[in-house]
Amino acid sequence: MDGGLEEVMQAMSLEEDLPVILTDDEDYSAAVRNEKSLIGRLLNPECQNMARMLRTMPRIWRIYDRVRGIALSNESFQFIFDLETDLNTVLNQGFWTSEDWGMVMDRWVEFPPQDYLQKAYVWIRLSQLPVNYLTLKTIRAVSNPIGHVKDIEFDPTKPHLQEYVRVRVILDLQQPVRDTKVMQLPGGRSTVVKVEYERVRKKCFHCFRLSHEKQRCPILKAQKHNGGSATDKGKSVALAPVIHRQHHPDLVEAIMPLLAPTAPPGFPPKSLVAPEVFEEMQYYMNCTDPEERRLREAKMVKALRDLSTNPGAQSSYLCLEDHPIISGVQNKNVGRVFDFRSAQTEETEQSQQMMPTEELRGAEAIAPKDGLSLTGRRLEKLSLAMTAHIEPQLKPQTVAEGSGDNLRINAGVAFTMGRDDQSVSGGSGKNRASKRPGAS
Repeated sequence: MDGGLEEVMQAMSLEEDLPVILTDDEDYSAAVRNEKSLIGRLLNPECQNMARMLRTMPRIWRIYDRVRGIALSNESFQFIFDLETDLNTVLNQGFWTSEDWGMVMDRWVEFPPQDYLQKAYVWIRLSQLPVNYLTLKTIRAVSNPIGHVKDIEFDPTKPHLQEYVRVRVILDLQQPVRDTKVMQLPGGRSTVVKVEYERVRKKCFHCFRLSHEKQRCPILKAQKHNGGSATDKGKSVALAPVIHRQHHPDLVEAIMPLLAPTAPPGFPPKSLVAPEVFEEMQYYMNCTDPEERRLREAKMVKALRDLSTNPGAQSSYLCLEDHPIISGVQNKNVGRVFDFRSAQTEETEQSQQMMPTEELRGAEAIAPKDGLSLTGRRLEKLSLAMTAHIEPQLKPQTVAEGSGDNLRINAGVAFTMGRDDQSVSGGSGKNRASKRPGAS
């Protein structure tokens, strides 16, 4: 009996479930329908209602029955448009928010790249720039660590009527969004440049990311739970590592050891050199003749030294980032700047105070039930009532003199350098946008 049961058990096998096979029948594919659609992602799905957002955004965009939203998951969604012009209008307006938290959208692509829906176009404002360094090269050097610089609204030959300089950057949504940037000046001095982000509302005021509130910050929770040093507290936190886009002052020391014949295979950080550029460098240095290799090393060292003194040239030639467009137009279709820091601070202080019952009842009669201050409540009322500012299509211009991008390298280096004209993630149209009211 036992022997027969054992033979039966051995004969049994757990067969894998057969997959569903789809043919090339057009009825299976939605590619034609998706050609006029946007794919999006909620940055903080815990505080954003997907169904409410899908119902509200068409009314904000004022296109109503010409678009329909589809929830793909608890954080990803799709908007299918009837008209290509409506799609481009929404996309060109830049960063959108729902319930005060951001969401990123980009045109649908059949095979999305690795960084799809991880970056967004955002206008920033730089203020408190020192007057002795108010130049295009300084503005780009300060903005480049924040994101890939696309547009700069500053013309040194024309009057500038605002106390800030507007710069459009491609923001990495996984990185901290900081409000200040320290700038080291010659002679050991330093100054702090204030940074403001248009159309960006709430964020974590501990790690400065756009994906959660401060109360739910994983880094803050890890610090309170572990009670260790700042380095140890961040090891178990599932957040993207901070990538510093700072220009490197000594590219020879950073890159030349990786080009040695005995160097192990690998690539330097992408923020320093694009992989395709580094491959061209390796191909150029791949020489068996000792004398020829010595000459090529000398040319490579000279080229890297020239690039080390120019942050703009590093971004253009090594990272393949195109030159920013310089414009003298100021505050054209400018977006709003929000500050929830004061509202959040007041809310925290109120929750920590033990008020008497009579005073608490009096406060409830005049204060909003959500505990926000008057400033915070006004900002919430602006959520659906504010006016959208449609960004115009900027015409390509030549690089202005003094922007730091007109560096010429005459070292004879043979590796290819250039730029990629595709969009942030997968490519998006560049049609002219029409002005429509809406909300950010």
